[in-house]
Amino acid sequence: MISAELNYLTRSLPTYLITDQEYSRIESAKPTARVIICKGEMGLEFDPDPSRHPKLPYDQIVRKNIARGVRYQWISQDTEKNKIRADIIRKLFPADSARVSLLNGKEWQELPFSLETVFITTILNGSEKVDAYLQIPVEDLEAERYWIKVDPDRRDEWQGRAARYMNGI
Repeated sequence: MISAELNYLTRSLPTYLITDQEYSRIESAKPTARVIICKGEMGLEFDPDPSRHPKLPYDQIVRKNIARGVRYQWISQDTEKNKIRADIIRKLFPADSARVSLLNGKEWQELPFSLETVFITTILNGSEKVDAYLQIPVEDLEAERYWIKVDPDRRDEWQGRAARYMNGI
């Protein structure tokens, strides 16, 4: 019964929804140069306890991308949990490959988004392009996460408002 329900859910998803798996392929694409992840609570991808890792091996995607020169930055709220997770990232990767910016409550509230938002910069034929993706709070029976691509006007506005925290990565 669950399988039939899951099939129905998957078939009936709007075409603009991007699954976590599809999003991971986008982030792993060859021309990706920079990924900026903005989220209130940093994930468990690099937690030393593998039982707490997310369903998809996102840490492996990040590791492979950094090994091929992609630069990462996480922008999150300054909380005790995020400080611990930021320290893990800082120990795993060189500062020129991965940075973490922890914002105080007022700074975080000034950002134009509250859900996980990711800016992906690609460079193709010398031309730089930025796309933004917003993780939306829709879960199916398998706890799949979904994303939508942010329209260009909103992407530009959001990126402009978050730019002061992007630290030139």
